[in-house]
Amino acid sequence: MSEWFTKWFDTTYYHTLYKNRNETEANAFIDKLLTYLQPNADASFCDLACGKGRHAKRINESGYATVGLDLAANSIAEANLQASNNLQFYVHDMRQGFGVNRFNYITNLFTSFGYFNSLKENLKVLQHVHNALTTNGIFVIDFINVIPVIANFPIHEKKTIDGVQFNITKELINEHIVKRIEIIDGDAQHNYQERLQAITYEQLTTLLIQAGFTIDALFGNYELQPFNATQSPRVLIIAHKTATLANN
Repeated sequence: MSEWFTKWFDTTYYHTLYKNRNETEANAFIDKLLTYLQPNADASFCDLACGKGRHAKRINESGYATVGLDLAANSIAEANLQASNNLQFYVHDMRQGFGVNRFNYITNLFTSFGYFNSLKENLKVLQHVHNALTTNGIFVIDFINVIPVIANFPIHEKKTIDGVQFNITKELINEHIVKRIEIIDGDAQHNYQERLQAITYEQLTTLLIQAGFTIDALFGNYELQPFNATQSPRVLIIAHKTATLANN
């Protein structure tokens, strides 16, 4: 299921399962992030893997021209209901380039990275980000902290949300965090899977440097508190583009 994300992210069940990740949460995080970043008034943003656009919309509401990119056509269709001249959404695969010297800031949030089979593919994504940023442009990436997650494996949980039952198991298989999701919706049953590379914060930092970035800050949650390797739920890195790729 190397292309699991092309199926799962475009279902209504995905959005039901993660409905707690709502606009209120997104707005609070984006407000704190923008306060930290202090962008110029004319700064341009791209939210890579934007989903339905909850983070992109808040960035735009804060006064910045924003583009959201995501592979899930249904999510982009919904995001486009609120599009404007300064807020645009497009279907796009992050494995493909999306411009050169185009954006001052690029964000990749809510673990929208590491879906592939090799670190080499992730490096290619980061190189596309590097290309799309202007000189000294800023990249913000938000990933899970895999160390405390894996420490609690295997995980079995059941959730009922809006009358839909989700039976979920998580385990580590061949350096991937594999989440199997059985869905029971009335008489219908569906099975999906999430496969996330178990990328440590050290590996992610190394990939960013290889792609031509300099690390500016590392935080451990959406409150932008200090990172703790064994306890923090998130790996939130802020980095800036350097003029020459580090691996050239």
